[in-house]
Amino acid sequence: MTSGRGKSRNSASESSTRDYDFEKILRFCNFRPRHRYEVEKKMVEMGLCESIRKKYLRRLEKDGLLQDDVFLEAYILGKLRNNRWGRLKIAYQLKQQGFSSQVINKAFKKYIDPEEYLQVARTLCRMRYHFFLKKKFAPGEISLKCINYLVGKGFEMEVCKAVCQEFGQAHGQ
Repeated sequence: MTSGRGKSRNSASESSTRDYDFEKILRFCNFRPRHRYEVEKKMVEMGLCESIRKKYLRRLEKDGLLQDDVFLEAYILGKLRNNRWGRLKIAYQLKQQGFSSQVINKAFKKYIDPEEYLQVARTLCRMRYHFFLKKKFAPGEISLKCINYLVGKGFEMEVCKAVCQEFGQAHGQ
């Protein structure tokens, strides 16, 4: 008989290996909210065959451990608050994980508070402004560099311009 890893085993050994594999996947899922794509990738890395992966995924979904909403909320708010990423960069990363644009936009509307989003952009602009001011850059150059920095962090150009203009006006530029 073969196990999920393709090696020949007797049925008692095969059962304990599958239990161990599933326990490992459970620990992986319980560490933080996970998306189906991440869990499937982990199972492929573990060398599990497709039929075992499907069985485990169904079991995890039934047990409520694969919930896209929980994952999206944790991911989006974590990237916004901790990494200080804008919507564009977050959306790009989520698309890499197999989420559609429609699901991503719906999640943004649900989880991102517009005022908090602008506050993150303002904070980044203020930090960069003071950094470039210490480096003795010209005021116009500072504004351009702040915009470029925010764009690199994944903020939309309109947000970048508005925040940098707002900050520049408050500091006499």
